Amino acid sequence: AALVVVVALRGPSSGGYDTLPIEQYVKTPRSLGGNTFTLDGRIDTQLAYKSEIGRVIAVRTQDGKAVLPIIVLKEKAASFNPRVGQPYRLTLEVGESGELLLVESQKL
Repeated sequence: AALVVVVALRGPSSGGYDTLPIEQYVKTPRSLGGNTFTLDGRIDTQLAYKSEIGRVIAVRTQDGKAVLPIIVLKEKAASFNPRVGQPYRLTLEVGESGELLLVESQKL
């Protein structure tokens, strides 16, 4: 029974989440707080880096219409070293203030 509880708390893999509703996110990001979504996009650039916190990267959506800032916390930053232009499927959690936090990444 304990194993079932652990699996239920982990949630589905990145393929089990809805796609981030970009238009809604851009208009009212805080309304999506606490939810987890996927986003397919390309790494655009690194916006900021602090070794004690992590980094902020810009990701261009697959259709190229939006560039979104993604926070990669220190715990994830060590294993996530994308190159500009690389396509990724990102699993993102929307924080209370509307910030996008990286949960998982998969190179496409």
